Amino acid sequence: MPEDREAWSQVVVLGGPGGLARILTALRVCTEAFDVDPDRVLCVGTGEGGNTALEAGRQFPQRFAGIACRASDAGIEQVEVLGNMPIRITVGGANSKAFAKKCEAEGFKTVSIDPSPSEGSLTQWLLEQRRTPQPEVVRVVVGKPFPTRCYWVGVAPIDPAAGGAHATATLRPETNSIVLTGAGISFARLYLSDEMLDLDKPIALEVNGEMREEKVHRSFRVTRENLLDGISDPGAIYTAQLVVDLRAPGEFALPGPEDLASATATLMASLQDPVQAEARGWVERNGEWSSPEERARIRSGDRRDPTTGLWSTRADRKRESRGAMRVDDDWVDAEDAERLKDRFFPIGGDWCDLAEANRRHTRLDTPWVIPTAFATVHATTDRSTAIAALVNMARTIPDLERALGLVPPLPLDVILARTEEQADRLAFGAPDGRRAPLHGAGRHVIYGGYFAERRFERDGSKFVYDGAGVGTWNAEVLHGDAFGVHSSRLAYALSWVDAIDPSPKASKAARKDGPGADFLGEREAEKRLPGWLTWGAAVYAERFYRDTSIDLKASPDANPWWTRAWSISNLEAAGGLGGMAEVFQVNMDPAEAKKARLQLLRAGALVAFILDGDCGPVREAHTALKAALIEAGLDGPMDPQLISDLEEAIRAHEKELRAFLGA
Repeated sequence: MPEDREAWSQVVVLGGPGGLARILTALRVCTEAFDVDPDRVLCVGTGEGGNTALEAGRQFPQRFAGIACRASDAGIEQVEVLGNMPIRITVGGANSKAFAKKCEAEGFKTVSIDPSPSEGSLTQWLLEQRRTPQPEVVRVVVGKPFPTRCYWVGVAPIDPAAGGAHATATLRPETNSIVLTGAGISFARLYLSDEMLDLDKPIALEVNGEMREEKVHRSFRVTRENLLDGISDPGAIYTAQLVVDLRAPGEFALPGPEDLASATATLMASLQDPVQAEARGWVERNGEWSSPEERARIRSGDRRDPTTGLWSTRADRKRESRGAMRVDDDWVDAEDAERLKDRFFPIGGDWCDLAEANRRHTRLDTPWVIPTAFATVHATTDRSTAIAALVNMARTIPDLERALGLVPPLPLDVILARTEEQADRLAFGAPDGRRAPLHGAGRHVIYGGYFAERRFERDGSKFVYDGAGVGTWNAEVLHGDAFGVHSSRLAYALSWVDAIDPSPKASKAARKDGPGADFLGEREAEKRLPGWLTWGAAVYAERFYRDTSIDLKASPDANPWWTRAWSISNLEAAGGLGGMAEVFQVNMDPAEAKKARLQLLRAGALVAFILDGDCGPVREAHTALKAALIEAGLDGPMDPQLISDLEEAIRAHEKELRAFLGA
C-alpha cells in the first residue's frame, strides 16, 4: 500500500495508483493465478485499513461478497450504494455505530457490529458470505471520478467535476421490466443476461416516469468485451447491453466531412506554396515541394496524393490498380467496395452500419483509426466527433508553424478519448493493472490534455517509439462539445511540439526493453527548447488563438479573439502574470496542479505576446530563433543564446507585455 495512509482509500493519487488500485491489482493477479470462486471474494481491513476496505466495497461493490473491518472503528460518509453489501465490524466504537445507523436510515440493514475481538466468529462470518452478483435494486452515486458503475448499472455524469450524479435501477423479472430513475447523468448502460430478464421478449423500460419498450440482443462480441473490460467475471456474465440516452437535444453544430476536406485542401495548398515552402527550408523537385523527411519517403517509392495528402506505398498502389479502396487505415477489395457507398464499415470481418461501428469503436483497444494528411486520430468517440476534432486540429497548424517555424513530418498520431475516465486510464493504466500506463509523469491530472510518452509499438523483438498527444471529447457531458474543441487542439499541438523537438537518444535506448523508470527524465534532458516555449505554443494553439471558424461577413460583431479574452480572464483569476522572475517557469508538478495550470496560462500568454503583440524587438528575436530551428532541422543542435535573447527581449518589454494582457 502507499506510504501515505490518505492514499489507501483512493484509486489514483497524482496520476499514479492509489491503495484501491493496488487492491484491485492484487485481486486480478489472484484470480489469474488461482481457481477463485468470484462469489466468495471478501475484503478485510484491519485497524485503519477498515475504512479502506469500506471504500473498496463502496466504489467496487460488484467485486466483493462482503466487507469486514477487523479490530476497527470504521465508518465512511457515503453509504447509499452499500445496500447489497454485507459488512461486519469487530470492536467498533462510536464511529462504526454512526455508520451503521446511517446505513439503516437508507433502508438497509447490512451492517453488523461485533464487540468481541474473537477471530473465530469473524472467520465463520466470512465463510458464510456469498456475493449477490446481480441484485434487483442497484444504486449508483458518482464520485470524482469513481465510481461510475455498480453491478449491472453504469452511468455517464453530465458534469464529472461536480460529482453527485446518481441513478437507481430496479429489475422486475415478473413483468420483464426495468425502472430507472436518476439525475445528473447523460447515459445509463445496463448490462443484462438471461438470468436477470427474458431477453427473447421486449423489455419494458421506465425512465424517470417515461415508458419505453426496448429490444436487446445477445452478442458474443458484447460478452467477450465485457469479460476483457472486467465488467463481467465467471460468476456474472453479461451477454447483452442496453444503452439509455437521457440527454436533451444538443445545439452545438459540429464541423463535418466537407469541413475536413476543405481544411485538408487548405493545408495542401500551404505545403506547396513556394514562398512558405522555401521559408521552411524545403526543396522543389518536379514541381513538388517536400521536406528532407518526405524526400526520403519519396526515394523509397512512397507517393503523396495531391488532393487528400495521404501517403501510399507501392503495395498500396498495386491494390488500387486491382480496384481496391482505402477505408481509413484498412483496404477493401473491389467486390466489397460498393458497400462503402451505403455507409457501411468493415470491422473484424463484419460490415456494420455507422451506429454499430460507433459502438464497436468505443473501447480503448478498438478505436477508430482515421488517417488524414496532417493527423492520424485514434478515437473512441463517435465518428462524427472524431471528424470534428480533426477539423479543429487542422486549424492549429498555421499557429504552430508561426510559433515554432518547423513543420514536422506529417501526419502526426493523436489519441482522442470519449471520456475523462478513458483518458486517465490510458495515462495511468487500468486500476487493476491489466493495461500498462502510457504516461509516466502524472501530468494528466493537471490539464485537459497530456502527452503519452510511454506509448511504444512492438516491432518484432523491438520497441518503437510512438508517442502521441491525448485529448478528450466527451459529447455526453455538459458543454462537452465546446471543451472537446480545445482538448483536441491541445492534443494535436503536443504531438507537434514533440515531433519538432524529439528525444532520439532516449527513444533509441528504449528499443530493447521498452521505456524504463528513468525514460521521462532522459527524454526531457534531451530537449532543445524550454518548457515555457513548447508548452506555451501548445496552450496558445489550444486557447489563445484567433478563431478562424467565425465568418465575420455573416457575424460582423463577433470577436474572433474571444478565446484570448477568455484565457486572459482565466489567467487573472488564477493569479495573473506575476513577476518576470517566474513567468518562464513551467514545472508541471502534479502535486501542485493549481500552480502548474497557472504556469501553463502564463506560458500561453507569453507566446500570444510573441505572435500577436506587435513588439519589434521581441518579433526579431523570435524570428532569429525560428530561422535557427529550421536550419537545425528536427534534431540538430541549437544555440541556447537564441533562447536567452528571446527571453531577454520579453523581459525588456515587460510594459508592452502587461499592456497586451490588459494588466
